[in-house]
Amino acid sequence: MKITGKSFGKYASELKKFLDEEGIVTAGCLEKHLWRRVRIKDEDSHFITVNYVPHEDGEKSFAVNYIITRPNEIYLVIPLEVRINPESNYSTIVARLDSRIDGYNIFYMNSSNILQDKVIKGSDVEGIKEELSSLCESFAYLN
Repeated sequence: MKITGKSFGKYASELKKFLDEEGIVTAGCLEKHLWRRVRIKDEDSHFITVNYVPHEDGEKSFAVNYIITRPNEIYLVIPLEVRINPESNYSTIVARLDSRIDGYNIFYMNSSNILQDKVIKGSDVEGIKEELSSLCESFAYLN
């Protein structure tokens, strides 16, 4: 599934809106949202989920994902993922879309999308919200 910049900007906006509306200001605030799936208004197959991602060293990160399910198919697409690791004090934003984002590191490409990430020092949710706002602004001209 090809993810355009226009769509990606909307996904970043929805993820930031979720963090704002749910009052998530620290990684600890995500605890009460674990294993929750929130449907995006007006998008039947789009959701935001919160879960844990275990690491080989025993640490856990919170993962906040924007997920698109595929009707009548068994797979899903995650165009945007935020991982917050409070134990090691860093966060990562992983983006999947059809174009490169300045300041992001490309780690996989196929004919449809580029998978890229950016590490943010600290596990401060405000830093993540700032980066999501920046992504929204970067793709706003496409709307």
